[in-house]
Amino acid sequence: MQKLHKTLTVNVPADKLLAILTDAAFENAKSKANGSIEAKVTEKSRSEAKLEYDITTTEYEVGITGVNKNKTENWIYHYKWDLKARTATWTLNHPMGGKVNISGNLKINEKGSDAELVNDMGIEVKIPLVGGKIEKK
Repeated sequence: MQKLHKTLTVNVPADKLLAILTDAAFENAKSKANGSIEAKVTEKSRSEAKLEYDITTTEYEVGITGVNKNKTENWIYHYKWDLKARTATWTLNHPMGGKVNISGNLKINEKGSDAELVNDMGIEVKIPLVGGKIEKK
């Protein structure tokens, strides 16, 4: 399994960053900025303490040989936020199914008047012989 850890300081208060990251319009714009053809946020549940939603994106087909712009596929990101703790877990469901597992955690920390966003992600490719090489890419 390959792991990625990134920390980013943002010049807004932690609660403001939480509001931005949990806004459906932001998620749609972020998905499109990252190359998605289309994105749709579907809220599953919301309370004062918890938020759960899916982001369904339409992407060009991706295979071992690269991107195929003649076909599209849907990817579903599932987010579970603990709003009080400012933390989230997420998983990605995609056409490769159980052969490729991608998931992560987000945490928003207060850093003075700014916010610190901690993003941890893991990817595991269960394809004999080439899985490790694909993970690294």
